[in-house]
Amino acid sequence: IMQCKALSITTVLLLLSPVSLQDPVHITGVVGGSVILPCSYKERVLKPVEINVFWRYNESMVVYDIENGIPSTKGQDAMFKVRIESFTSEYENGNFSIRLQHLNFTDSGQFSCSIIPHEGEEHKEHKLVKNVKTEFSSKELWQKVSF
Repeated sequence: IMQCKALSITTVLLLLSPVSLQDPVHITGVVGGSVILPCSYKERVLKPVEINVFWRYNESMVVYDIENGIPSTKGQDAMFKVRIESFTSEYENGNFSIRLQHLNFTDSGQFSCSIIPHEGEEHKEHKLVKNVKTEFSSKELWQKVSF
């Protein structure tokens, strides 16, 4: 019997500049699968050297960074090694989303994306927070009770 383990991911958008807030987005992933954690900047087009994006887990663990338009895994927590995919061709469109692969229950927690454009702006920080929660699917719960 194949068990289906689901991850529930709720996305909440928090911005520290005058940009419209969006309602939380609920994303569900399957343990072993992958999910896209969205992060975008639409105020203006950024030059590659202006792109500074910092993904964090529970506010401190390094998930993935983009510094001066260049992806970096320097200082990346071991928990995320070879599990993060970025879409470099989308940077010019202000899309800094990442794909989190090989999902597991230890991915519960808070993922944040901070966008800090640096040229001509007063270090405005645009912070997007994704609250990740793991849960059992009703099918798996039934299987656990049945055994």
